[in-house]
Amino acid sequence: MERRQLEYFLAIIEHGGVTRAAARLHVAQPTISAAIRSLEKELGGQLFERARGRFLLTSAGRALVGPAGRVLREFDYASDGVKEVLGLTGGRLNIGCIPAVGVGWLTGVIARFRAVNKGIRISVYTDTDSQTISEGVREGAFDIGLVVEDTVGAGLVGEGLGTQELRALLPPGTDLGDEPITIEELAGMDLITMHDSAARRWLENQLGQRGIEPTVKVELSSSDSMIPLVTAGAGYALWWAPMDTGSCVLQPIEPSLTRPITLLRREGYPSPTIAAFLAVVGRMVSPADNGHE
Repeated sequence: MERRQLEYFLAIIEHGGVTRAAARLHVAQPTISAAIRSLEKELGGQLFERARGRFLLTSAGRALVGPAGRVLREFDYASDGVKEVLGLTGGRLNIGCIPAVGVGWLTGVIARFRAVNKGIRISVYTDTDSQTISEGVREGAFDIGLVVEDTVGAGLVGEGLGTQELRALLPPGTDLGDEPITIEELAGMDLITMHDSAARRWLENQLGQRGIEPTVKVELSSSDSMIPLVTAGAGYALWWAPMDTGSCVLQPIEPSLTRPITLLRREGYPSPTIAAFLAVVGRMVSPADNGHE
């Protein structure tokens, strides 16, 4: 079993077929097909069901996904270790994180990390499910996971980074002083929100206990447009803070809601690249409380 075979195997899964995988890896399609046939012969069974141009994982293929990811990560760790000893730059860092952490807290960390580790290539993958990120770290898809729920399980090490606080994101120029805005007051205001999010579910639950419903005016599939919409006066949004909010105003909410940020990594001695990232995190003066809905 060779590294390139596992790379091709995972690429087919990620890109949905041999043709797209070949284009992304800049390899001839027959080369990938031949490598997969050789791998299947060596393992003694099919990894994919071929049907109308689609490649569907067999039970054997599904069993190989996790180990294949781990093997490739170990190759990267070995390469990073040698480069560090030789005084070379390079390496790769894959990070899985909750969007609310990725846009806020993680931005500052990456900026500091890149300032002293310019040769490291960083890839960030966001997911709204902390458990999915946790599994990604365990299986080797991610080197680092940033989550907001207790998902530290077997094979993982978790480090608390502080908390996030949910606040109301209000149009520029709003002046309510330092007093928190109550959720009863928010109920009467126009809400810009995701179709589904932890912040929205919390608000609906709190208001539901009081026999009230939020005044939802705009629903979005992502938070990318929230700041522009709030800036334009289209309504308010729920925002995990503190973070960059443009010219908008962040107002505390009563009752308040906080949640922890946890960094996950696999057990054992971290690779040089991961260790360098952890060192930057450790030097952050205020390594918490950044994000959005």
